[in-house]
Amino acid sequence: MPSRGEGTEDTAEGEYVTIRVGPATYDGMTSGLTFLFQECKVAKDVNEKVREMWSELPRYKKGCHRKSAEEKRKLGIRNTGKDPLPLAAYIFLAELLCKSDDAEHIAAHLFLLLDWNLISRADMIVFSNIELIGMGNDCLRFEVGKSKTDQEGRKHIDHPFHIYSCPENPVICPVFALGKHLAHKPQILTGKCPLFEGSSQYNHYTNIFRRIVQSAEHRQSFIDRGMCPEYFGTHSMRKGKSKGCNISFNS
Repeated sequence: MPSRGEGTEDTAEGEYVTIRVGPATYDGMTSGLTFLFQECKVAKDVNEKVREMWSELPRYKKGCHRKSAEEKRKLGIRNTGKDPLPLAAYIFLAELLCKSDDAEHIAAHLFLLLDWNLISRADMIVFSNIELIGMGNDCLRFEVGKSKTDQEGRKHIDHPFHIYSCPENPVICPVFALGKHLAHKPQILTGKCPLFEGSSQYNHYTNIFRRIVQSAEHRQSFIDRGMCPEYFGTHSMRKGKSKGCNISFNS
């Protein structure tokens, strides 16, 4: 088992090795610790030891980031997050979900299209409430609310996100996907409920996408469309829409 401050990675040979966790983990821990101090109303300079801890923390994190990158380099492990989802792979994944009659795939299809078109973090989609979605002229309007860079939800007041239909290709049409989802779960239209009901929906849809992308049946098709299945996640949609991707992989 990994010790504190460590994680596991799968090497090219399929063996597991123990390495230091990445920067995001340390940043998350620091953020949580800061929040704890604030909630408990404890000053960061309450005593000498606490003051010293906070002053040394940035240097410690920087050193850990450097060591983590060095360990991955020596082991030949990529030091990046998820790959962007190429447009061709996005359309193919949407097509597979759209053609499926599986109830989970109907919801996953809408999740995929909203995540791509809103260029948002997956949790914003997971916790979308039907009350915050409406029609305006020729588009869907999404009231975003708070986000990671706008914790008070002020940035997009009176400026909802707009999503337009795509009649040329129904498999990537968000309006069609939303209508299909609501037809399958009409109880959502009663209002005051999330668009995607249930708990742990982020992990739920991530697993659905990964099962399809990494399946023996479809894996090569995604590789042919420029995506490495092993480096796919829900964040891939946001990266793909915002940056595009022209990467090719060998099988």
